[in-house]
Amino acid sequence: MVGSSVVTNFESEDAFNEWLENEPYVKGGVWDMEEIQIVAIKVMPKA
Repeated sequence: MVGSSVVTNFESEDAFNEWLENEPYVKGGVWDMEEIQIVAIKVMPKA
């Protein structure tokens, strides 16, 4: 897949990794974990 993204929020890196292990696109091989870029972001609060 080219050009997809997902925005998530987890309490810890362990919680993120647990989610990632069970994520359908990861399990199904849609997202190539060798090529994927995981980037931390900050979301601005609503005004």
